[in-house]
Amino acid sequence: MRFLTGDNRYRKLISVAVCVMVLFALLMAYFFVATELHHDCCGEDCPICATIDICVNTIKQLGNAVGAIVFVLFVSAVTHNLHKLYVYHVIPHTLVSRKVRLNP
Repeated sequence: MRFLTGDNRYRKLISVAVCVMVLFALLMAYFFVATELHHDCCGEDCPICATIDICVNTIKQLGNAVGAIVFVLFVSAVTHNLHKLYVYHVIPHTLVSRKVRLNP
């Protein structure tokens, strides 16, 4: 596979690892909030409540990032499909582009 050679392979590997870590952090925040939601609160300086606030803020921030990523992927897919439509259906095919041999 030509596109997975050299430095490009390591970039893809690192990007997949970062995506897995972000997903893991998001899931752990969800699980922590779900399990500790009805804990025995010790008052105003409760460390569990502070951690729940941090987890909720993390979920909100990552949720906004996921929405932006989905929007970017949608726009790139639409432009890619429009480009394919233009190249394959709007541009006329010629004998040269189809590599037709014209020898008698």
